[in-house]
Formats: sequence, structure tokens, C-alpha cells
Amino acid sequence: MAPPDHGPQHRPGYLPRPGNPEEQAAVPNLPAKSGLAGTVLPPAAMFPGSCCPPPMPEPLVAMDPDAKVILAQRQSQRVLEPGGLMNRLVYDSLEPPATATASNAAAAVCFGSSCSSSSTSSASSSCRTTGSGGTTRSNSSVREDAAAGGTAAVAGSSDVGDSSQGAAPAAPAAWYVPQGPDDPTLVFESRFECGNLRRVVQVYRFEYDLVLQPDINTRGHTQWYYFSVRNMRPGQAYIFNIINLQKPDSLYNMGMLPLLHSAQQMRRKGIGWVRAGSDVYYGPNSIKRGKQQTYFTLTFTMEFPHEDDTVYLAHCYPYSYSDLQNHLYVLLKVVPMLNPDGVVVGNYRCSLAGLDLNRVWQEPDARLQPVICAFKGMIKAFMQEREVVLFVDMHGHSRKYGVFCYGCEKKAIRDSVPHVTGWPVPGSVGGLPGVPAKSLERLFPLMLYINTPDLFSFKSCNFKVQKSKAGTGRVVGFRELGLVNAYTIEASFCGASVGKYAKQHFNTGTTQSAAAAAGAGSAGSGPAQLSQEEAALVAVPGLLELLQQLVQEQAALTEAVGAAAAGSSSSKSTKKKGKRRGLARYGNPEVLRAARAKADASLAAALPELG
Repeated sequence: MAPPDHGPQHRPGYLPRPGNPEEQAAVPNLPAKSGLAGTVLPPAAMFPGSCCPPPMPEPLVAMDPDAKVILAQRQSQRVLEPGGLMNRLVYDSLEPPATATASNAAAAVCFGSSCSSSSTSSASSSCRTTGSGGTTRSNSSVREDAAAGGTAAVAGSSDVGDSSQGAAPAAPAAWYVPQGPDDPTLVFESRFECGNLRRVVQVYRFEYDLVLQPDINTRGHTQWYYFSVRNMRPGQAYIFNIINLQKPDSLYNMGMLPLLHSAQQMRRKGIGWVRAGSDVYYGPNSIKRGKQQTYFTLTFTMEFPHEDDTVYLAHCYPYSYSDLQNHLYVLLKVVPMLNPDGVVVGNYRCSLAGLDLNRVWQEPDARLQPVICAFKGMIKAFMQEREVVLFVDMHGHSRKYGVFCYGCEKKAIRDSVPHVTGWPVPGSVGGLPGVPAKSLERLFPLMLYINTPDLFSFKSCNFKVQKSKAGTGRVVGFRELGLVNAYTIEASFCGASVGKYAKQHFNTGTTQSAAAAAGAGSAGSGPAQLSQEEAALVAVPGLLELLQQLVQEQAALTEAVGAAAAGSSSSKSTKKKGKRRGLARYGNPEVLRAARAKADASLAAALPELG
């Protein structure tokens, strides 16, 4: 169904924006607000085919074994040769260059042992604003700078235009203006929808330290980056250091590369987002985070092939609120975005209120978590009309390969009665007839593996229900709604570890294949009608027994790993406990590897049996 035509100035996917604020409140899908002083963020300048899969495979790139040493050498150079440092502020997403102050624009001039501290007053006395908008700085503390985004976000705002008539808001003026054709300084921008880059300091002529904006109203969740650069020199190597990351490890050390979108490449060859970069390394730095922790740095080098280009860099494929509005015309019973307010401003995980929405499903607040509250109500209302057999919450995973599931294992005592009076028995809704109760929650993931063995990893699935996950969508779907098929599907930001996609980056094509497999596995799965795959599972002799065997072997393998870990403890009592749990059988590494190989071989046997 084509969207209605509201004139040439109208943004596709949106209803016209009335001029009266009271009338605006009655329109359900106005252009996205930033949440900061009522500004409207313009969408990034993308093309219709920007997210089409690239025409070539994109293999993972093994990390250079000398990357850590090279990083340490660069850090040492900053200490030994401070006179060569430029330390110039060239971008701030919240403060304009004319009003930048030392406390609000503390420079991120280092990312390792070279960092030194000085007071705010000394930093202030050494700042001077250049005619081009850049700010030259001395070496100052970066601890406040690394966390500045979360504290300043609600105070600052940038005038990025207005969309009072529904047209796209104007792009903001460039923060830095090159001083002439010989000035190679990159022009950064992130003040667009989903953008995330708080501040940039030019350390050397072709090296930049970048500070990300934490999720608004939080002090953390710095992982998502999305920004553009202009004024590049073709063939010149540029070094980017993102210095305020918080996770202790990253897929970047396992072969993942950043995503790059070149406007020139799109116009000339029709190629949009691609993996790019070299000398990628993720590791700790010496910027203090609290009393005992430090931040982490992601460093990578980029060479840009075209001049007069606008290049976007991102952690993963962006999917904006504007994209969502354009696609809502063809979606049914699919909610592709549960935190649109956070997505608009470039948050990685949280809503604009700073809340992790996948922890509030038990009792969502209509004011603080309106989307979760409405979605949960919609599911309950839908269950009154027809049978709901599947609930899937889709996430990206930042530290593991492949696509896999988190499900909900039914415990005999705990889940034999409703957890609250009036609720159904956990896992009592949506099960397939003829499948043993202890295997029901594993059936759908097994079907995903059978449909896409090169993408989906059954052995990476986990069905334990931890106390800390009680507020997640899948656990609430299992306990409160009674759904046995309640899952979180995790897809790596990076790629797969096995099969034909092994050591290659995922792209939009591979993720669409995974989604198609999920659709094929769930179609017609109610008791009244079995899908082709489910009918095959019931019809093939011994396949359900195989599923039970897999469950037993997976449990034995988990027990073995725990027993081996317990046996290595220095505590005598813990060692004895480990032996009682099976250390005598599984403590030998060779036996453990044999058990794992047996489980993998049994799982692989499902494919030829299905034909």
C-alpha cells in the first residue's frame, strides 16, 4: 500500500505537522524530536539503495599481532614529543565553537599512558578559539571529557532546523570550517537522526581522538557511533581513536571492521554500506573510570578513495526512526523499534529517559516506558482474539559470533503452577503436540538451525532463566503470558564462526536470510496446522528422540565445564564438590573435547535425516 501524497515538501512516512502545538499532540507520527529543547533532528543523507548488500563477500580481518605494541608506541610518542601535539577541538555536538568553554569542551588529547591531568582553570587559561572555529588546547584531564556526554546532554542543544510544515529540517552549519584548500582537517558531523559523536580533538594532522555521547540520562552504554566526515584527502591514512568505551572486550578484536558509506561510491557504483578500515584494535587505556576501572579505546585507520565526498562511519547498519515510518505501511504485528526516542538521538541501548527497556517488562510504567506498556497490552488483547504461539525479541550482540537464541527452560517445580494468580502456567501456551514438554522450548531454535545451518548456532543457545533476566521480554512472555516459544534472538554485530559465512561480516542480505528462516520456522505453527518443517520433525522416526538426546548432552556438557572449573579451584571443599558433580568423568580435557564433538555430530545428523 503506497503512502498518501502530502506534497513535494513532505517527508515520506510522516503525516503533515500542524502549526498549532495542541493539534500536533493529536498526530501520532510526527517527525522525530531529539528530546533536547524541542529540536528536530534531520535524517542522514542516505540513498534508496544504501543498505543493499554489497556485491562482494566481506571477510573478517585478523587483528595485527603487533597492534597493541603499535598503540603503545603512539602513546609514548605523545609523552616524549608533546611539542608536536595539535590538541585542537574541531567538533562538539552540543556546544557551538563561539561559546565553547574549557569545562564543557575538555579536550580528549590522549587515550593511554600519555594522559596527564590539570585543573579546569589551567585548561581554561590555555584555550583560544581560532578564526575557523577550532579550539587550540593544552594537555588537560580527559576523565571528565570521557563521561561529559551524559552530564551535558540535557543542558545543551543545537539549532538544527525546524519542520513545522512536515518538510525535512535543515542540516546544521558545519562546526569547523577549513581555512583554505591546503587545510586537510576533517569536518565532522553527528547532529542528525541516530547520530552519535559528542566531541573530536585533532591530535596530529591526520589523527583524531573521538568521544562518544553516552545514552542520554545515563553514564554509560557508549558503543554506538554514527557520524560523517568531509574534506578528506584521497589515499591519505587517517587514524580515529574512540576513547570512552566501557566494555572489556569487543568483536573488533575478533575480526570485525567498522562500516563505511561513501556518497561518491554510491553514485558511481551503486555500493552503499561496506566494511572498511585497517589496524583495528580494541583495548584498555589509562583514562580513569571510577576508582579502579579505566575506559577502553577503539582505534582504526581509514583511507578514503574519493575527494569532495561525504563519508559516514558507523558501528553497525543504521535503522532510523524515519526508516521505521517509511516501512510501517507494510508491517503487521511486527514492532521493529521499541525505543524510538533513544534511536533518534543515537543512544546505543536505552530510551531517552535512560532506561534499559528490556528490563522493565514486568511492570512497565505508562509514562516512563509507554512503548513497552502499549506493546504488552497489544499482545494481551491479541491473545483474546486468536492463539499466539511465538514471541521473539531481536537484539544485536557485541561479543559473540553468529545468530543464536535465549529461551526459557521450564522447571518442574517452579513452573508447574502460575507465578501469580490469574496468570497461565508458564510455558503452557503455543506448544506443538507430540513433543515432550522438556523439549518444547528447544524445538524452534533447532528448526532455525535446520533452515540456516550456516547462520544459526544451536549449541550457542541458552535456555536458563536467571533472576537478573526476570524483567526481559522473553521471560515475561514465558511466565506472565504462558508462551513456551518466548525467545530473544541475538545476531552478532560481526559475523558467523562456522559454515559458508565463517569469518565474513554479516550484511543486510545475511540478516534477511536469518529472518526468512525464522518466518519459515514459525509459519502455521499452531496446533491446527503444522508447518512443513514441524511436520517433518514429527514424521521422521527418531528425530524427537534426537532432540531429547541433544538436550541431555548439552546439559552434560554444561555440567562438565562447571565441574572442571570447580576442580581447578584452590578450595579443597570445592574440589570435592566438583568431583561429585562429574569431575572424575569430565575433568580430562580429552574427554571433554570428545563429549563436545559427540554433541556436535548428533546435531549435524539432523540435516540428512530431514533431506
